[in-house]
Amino acid sequence: MRHGMFANDLAMPGFQNAFDMAMVQDAIERAFPDAGAVQDCAIERFRYRAGARATFQYRVTYSGRETWLTGTLWPGAKARKTFERSDMHDGLGYDPGIGMLLEKFPRDAKLPYLGRFVDEAGGIVSEALQLDVQVDRGDIKLVRYRPHVGCVFKLRANVDDSPRNLYVKFYADEDIDTVCKTLSAAPSGKCYNLLRPLGMSGERRFIVWPELSGVSLGQMIGADDSDGAIECAARALAEFHQSASDLPQVSPRATVAADTEKARRFISTLIPEFGQAMQECAEGIPLQFGDEPLSPYHHDMKPEHILLNGSRGQLIDVEGIACGDPALDIGNMIARIGALSYVEGLDAHLCHQAADKFRRHSVPVDEAKLAAAIALGKLKLAVFAISHQVEGWLQIARREVLGAAELVAAPSACVLTALPRQTPVSQSGLNQNL
Repeated sequence: MRHGMFANDLAMPGFQNAFDMAMVQDAIERAFPDAGAVQDCAIERFRYRAGARATFQYRVTYSGRETWLTGTLWPGAKARKTFERSDMHDGLGYDPGIGMLLEKFPRDAKLPYLGRFVDEAGGIVSEALQLDVQVDRGDIKLVRYRPHVGCVFKLRANVDDSPRNLYVKFYADEDIDTVCKTLSAAPSGKCYNLLRPLGMSGERRFIVWPELSGVSLGQMIGADDSDGAIECAARALAEFHQSASDLPQVSPRATVAADTEKARRFISTLIPEFGQAMQECAEGIPLQFGDEPLSPYHHDMKPEHILLNGSRGQLIDVEGIACGDPALDIGNMIARIGALSYVEGLDAHLCHQAADKFRRHSVPVDEAKLAAAIALGKLKLAVFAISHQVEGWLQIARREVLGAAELVAAPSACVLTALPRQTPVSQSGLNQNL
């Protein structure tokens, strides 16, 4: 991105410089002189709390080989002091020019077992599953990494002499004991399954998940049997929403207020022109929700999180399930289906039809509440576009924010106003991680 696109944060004078790839490349070379010259550097994602912390994930290329570096800024001298206090500088660097602490993957202060896992995966997973697991180092693939939040490895392993694929997901802050207990007691139904953990390690903060067969709803939209896939996915989610369970209870209004305020702070601080629209959303969206939980809900429902297998839908990435408000799942799904017009380049009218069909086969939800849920989903899309610096991020964010504000102001039209009617030009930057 262009240097100076965002206003500088005076509490962290290096904030603006963290977006200048020439300056960042120089900083990395100074911090890790033995690694050689940096051929390329780009922002993969960043998280930002004004005046408090900024964490950047850079994709860096040395001699044709890619790696990830995490750069963290704090007010004052915390970055320098953290570097000086560390007794193990392997993979750790500090650049005084930007004032940034640099960590080379797999070094991560909040995920300290990542490095050991690559070397000892078989033994570590064997202990967690209480089974004999054999893993070759070449069969360990990194699927996803979010600095100081989480990391996912895919393993091709022999489990008691039977080959299978496993996913090992590391968590920085998740209460994985509670996640496993909750999912072990959560129901499945005729139309849906929930992804279940195979094992866990509380000390190392990871859960072992199985690989499920199936095709995601996102891949099916636009295919020959997309209507059947949409109906199958909607039925699966509807049955989940109508199931009886002892899931943890959360206040829908409090959840929505927290999610909306988080988006407001991030977006309006970085892009002041969105400030008024974001304030209207932050005030209006929570008003449509009550304090009492209504039914089970997923809390991160999108096309990639339903895998279709025959007549059943399999819900994955289920760590956040609770008893709350199903409108949040339906609204987020509608917003995400609409985004497929620029995520995958699908025809916008096709996405509009798919979203409307999904709504019609879901559990009935009050229109004003659904409009608010779609608006929240659109704000989350805007946050993603900005934080991942995807191609056309400003155009995407502007459309999603203004669309959310329109839904808050006039919710009665709901789906008809929530989705684009025309596919935007040259919006290839978003991907399945959306």
